[in-house]
Amino acid sequence: MLKSNKVVRLQLSSLFIAIAGCSIQPVPFTEQEHSARITEDQHALATQQIEINGILTLEEAFQRALKYNLDKRVAMMEGVLASKELEAAKYELLPDLLTKAGFNHRTNIDGSSSRSIDTGQETLEPSTSTQRDVGEASLELSWNVLDFGLSYIRAKQQADRYLLAKEQIRKMSQQILLDVRAAYWRAVAQQRIMDYIEPILARAEKAYDNTEQIRKKRLQSPYKTLVYQRDLLTIIRELHILRKNILHSKAELAKLINVSPSAKFRVAVPNPEELSIPAMAMSIEQLEQHGIRYRPELIGEAYKERISAAEAKAALLELLPSLKLKAGGYYNSNDFLVNQNWGNLGLDLSYNLMGLFAGNKRKESAELAVEISKARRLAMHMSVLAQVHVSWQSYQQAIKEFESAQQFDHVELRIVKHLRANAQKAKIGKNEVLRAELNYLLGQLRRDLSYADVQYSYGQLLLAAGMEPLENSPELTKADINKQSNQLITQIYY
Repeated sequence: MLKSNKVVRLQLSSLFIAIAGCSIQPVPFTEQEHSARITEDQHALATQQIEINGILTLEEAFQRALKYNLDKRVAMMEGVLASKELEAAKYELLPDLLTKAGFNHRTNIDGSSSRSIDTGQETLEPSTSTQRDVGEASLELSWNVLDFGLSYIRAKQQADRYLLAKEQIRKMSQQILLDVRAAYWRAVAQQRIMDYIEPILARAEKAYDNTEQIRKKRLQSPYKTLVYQRDLLTIIRELHILRKNILHSKAELAKLINVSPSAKFRVAVPNPEELSIPAMAMSIEQLEQHGIRYRPELIGEAYKERISAAEAKAALLELLPSLKLKAGGYYNSNDFLVNQNWGNLGLDLSYNLMGLFAGNKRKESAELAVEISKARRLAMHMSVLAQVHVSWQSYQQAIKEFESAQQFDHVELRIVKHLRANAQKAKIGKNEVLRAELNYLLGQLRRDLSYADVQYSYGQLLLAAGMEPLENSPELTKADINKQSNQLITQIYY
């Protein structure tokens, strides 16, 4: 009867567990949970945003991007994770040291009797050699030679993955600085133009309304009026298009340096005459050699190839038999034992015969992965050379376009000065002066955007050649970058 009750309880318990498992349903987040998440995220972002004091320079924008950019922080955290995994992989090389303690209590005596095999009669009365309460403890040391070899290879692979993560961080930093350079100079163009584009556009729109009244009253030749209106509308439309292209430049820069997009800040706007072409001291051949030597992607592919080669060694090692050495000390509180403390030494040799077939396939797959890594590295090598050439040509073309825009701007300025002087002498009307001023404004915007293209092309060339974008900066050196990166790693780690 007692046994039957235990069976019923077991069946009921199994039924309750099955019902509980089947009752699990998808549970979406509540509005309160969404609100709490949003509040937490906004607080985290606000604490990471440092106010900009004064005018933001390009070097300061670089510094802020390296320190506060969220994408960079994610990459740094992945690098820290790789370093922690490397530390964990090192411990896999140590032998296994297992300690164990336990206590057993029986509700009755663990007794037994013996019976003759020949006669089937009981030869001994029931007896026991175990106490009802028994405590035991042990300390075992085991070392698998094959596992040690595999752990050593895995640790070497993890070390290469850590180095690969560092190259990915370097690549991320270079890309962020390139984006900052482009966004900064477009923000310069936006700020320079926005300071006086609205008043002059308002004048242009008013001039158009005036010419419309002149056309309706037939105070001037209809053809001449329409031509003038067409010129005004063409210039106004182009100004709107160009303004649209740079309207979000400050917001993009704010995102890169981890400042609220709605933050009000000003960038340092140089004098138009101080817009110098960034010098490139290397020839295109030297840039090619620098690129194939220092590009993070190529170095990363080399690490990936080494990881694949190590995987091939691991697959070969798995084909060997497993040799396990073990030693331990044991204790048992059972008073019936003659020796309650004892030690043990052992050696096990094992080999999985069925694993031989799978091991050969893994070895072939690993060797193929090595060949694929080599092919990928060669393809990346050729891609780097092509990128250097394309970036060099884009850089040279951007310089030519900027020089042309500068010349155009100078000509437009002289035209405006000439027309203003004639307007004062009443030789021409205000409409001609306004049209010239609009063209001059358009030329300034084109010049600034052309210079932003020069800076972006220069940054692309540095990126293609694997050069640190700030290694020639007097205000922010590679040592500063490494120092900031180490500080960020420490901040994330702790």
